Amino acid sequence: MSKKVNKIEMVFMLVVLLVLGAAAVNWALKGAIHYQKEVQVPDLRGKSANEALEMLAPYQLAIKKEGSEFNDSIPVGTILRQHPLGGSTVREGKVVRVTLSQGGETVTVPDLVGQSLRSAEISLRKSLLSLGEIRFQPSVKYPKEAVIAQEPLFQKTVSKNSFVHLTVSEGPPKDGTTLMPDFVGKKWEETQVWSKKSGITILRVDDPSSAQSSETVVEQNILPDAALTAEVTVRMVVSTSKNP
Repeated sequence: MSKKVNKIEMVFMLVVLLVLGAAAVNWALKGAIHYQKEVQVPDLRGKSANEALEMLAPYQLAIKKEGSEFNDSIPVGTILRQHPLGGSTVREGKVVRVTLSQGGETVTVPDLVGQSLRSAEISLRKSLLSLGEIRFQPSVKYPKEAVIAQEPLFQKTVSKNSFVHLTVSEGPPKDGTTLMPDFVGKKWEETQVWSKKSGITILRVDDPSSAQSSETVVEQNILPDAALTAEVTVRMVVSTSKNP
């Protein structure tokens, strides 16, 4: 009977010790928390992450990025929001969570060259961009109403809703001006027909090492749609490769 009593007393004492130990740990933690000073959180809005770190350091506060958002009016990397708010009273060691600006939302400019003006407008709307200035110029390379050039160029990254300016073909010139066609990839015979009709002299240079099929124009020294005069000589490189 005495052995059973002793076991009960030992279990009771162990429970008491565990309770006292837990109470001591709890008291120590509370004491450590209350030992930390109360500080006022600085207002970090509009500051960069580095500036925020410098502002929080004297108050023994930490910072953590909680997320980021697009914002057209706030520069990239600038703090939009924080929690706790600026002016709040917290204890040292508190973590201040912040949301950063990603700047304005960006998009990639589509390739509009060769498209009709109508198709180009639709492509711009789908890409969240706006049609800017339209300039017309004569062209023999592109049909009337086709886009000749664009600014910004294809694959450039720009802000959403940016303007894209276009140069559009108004067809062949009506004042008798001769424009340079694009003969690259076409047969040499076509250039001869054009030369006789326009009165423009062509200088042929053979290229036996070309990968193009024989009698194909691989290069011309004057860009398409450049204005020509009778004094101009156009230099063309023509493939004489024996490969099929």
